[in-house]
Amino acid sequence: MPSRRALHAEANRLLHAGEGSAALRHFIALVRSAPHDLEARLRAADALNASGRVREAIDAWSALLVHAVGSGYPLLGVVAVKRLAAVDAAAVQLFDAIADRYASDTRRPGPGARMSSPDGGAEVGAEAYVPRAWSEDEVVAGARGLLVGREGMPPRPEVVPPVPLLSALPREAFARFVRACAVRHAAEGAVVLREGDPAASFFLLARGRVQVTRGAQRLAVLGEGSVFGEMALLSHAPRNATVTVTEDADLLEFGAQSLSAASTEVPIIASVLDRFMQQRLLAHALASHPFFSVFDPDQRHALAARFSPLTLAPGDALVREGSTETGIVLILAGEVDVTRLRDGATVHLANLGPGDLVGEISVVGRVPATATVTARSPVRALALPRAFAERLVDGVGALRGWLSELADQRALDTQLTLAAPDEGPLT
Repeated sequence: MPSRRALHAEANRLLHAGEGSAALRHFIALVRSAPHDLEARLRAADALNASGRVREAIDAWSALLVHAVGSGYPLLGVVAVKRLAAVDAAAVQLFDAIADRYASDTRRPGPGARMSSPDGGAEVGAEAYVPRAWSEDEVVAGARGLLVGREGMPPRPEVVPPVPLLSALPREAFARFVRACAVRHAAEGAVVLREGDPAASFFLLARGRVQVTRGAQRLAVLGEGSVFGEMALLSHAPRNATVTVTEDADLLEFGAQSLSAASTEVPIIASVLDRFMQQRLLAHALASHPFFSVFDPDQRHALAARFSPLTLAPGDALVREGSTETGIVLILAGEVDVTRLRDGATVHLANLGPGDLVGEISVVGRVPATATVTARSPVRALALPRAFAERLVDGVGALRGWLSELADQRALDTQLTLAAPDEGPLT
């Protein structure tokens, strides 16, 4: 007998191959053997639609919306509404039902448990399959009755966990935000993002699994509820990794233009999105940046609280040469130009970007800022006040050693640049 995971894969393969009726039989077996398999319910509805049984598909998607929202899987509910809206534009009003349970002002999301998913390794017994002798009409009728009903479904939890990003929004903003997204279905093996491509959107994974790679290195495997693609969108830089689907997936795609329109209509969306992105950037820095590596997790979070967030527009000065107030600044997103005055002319020293530090030479050496740093693109950064940065460097030998090496390398690079043949001032 096949495992649930293997049967899901085969059913999805058949559906992608245009064999909706054969796929439907497999999805029915998955639901009959585990009624709480919401992914199988969604894909069974998709198979009905692919087979031309639109009315039955609408009923199945509508029932799935109720099951998913009530059981703690609202992203599947969003997918179901998007499927419904493709055949009936009035269905977009159903986003209000999801917002009523998961928005920030409903008081319903909290530290609750949600219904667990079936074990993908469990076998699907022969008794779960519909008889081979059944006609297509009999299979469709059986599928509709199974998918619309609640038989075998566990009780719905009283409290459901919040949705990443979405549950920080109040009702109206929640509904408007999910209306702005597009559902992107991707089969196993599909490339969602490609390293080096321009960034115009970010994604929430509603179901399935994806793998993140950079070159030949695998960085992560992400599952339902994961957010990805926001780093390049924030930094206005090309994608820094490739994302490939490893299990048939539905993704909620939020494009920059649609987000801008939604934020204009409901301004709180912009502030919540900005806060979420800032938290994502900070979490990434805490987990991976060498500056924090000498501290344990509790110390990292305590130290992070000492940093102040900075947002700069192109042309804004982050540091001015000669300033004695600059501490240490960590660039989270965007790019900056580093320049210095020499004989009345501006000399370009370097471009810095995400992950780079600014101010380490002046903090370690107790000297004024040795260069001017100006935003080349929109920049997000974290600034550690100078007085605290100096105390931290004095008290943590490992950090001082690392910063001293970085400062020495930067100073050498600057000397080499200044010693190079003069190519004229920066204009």
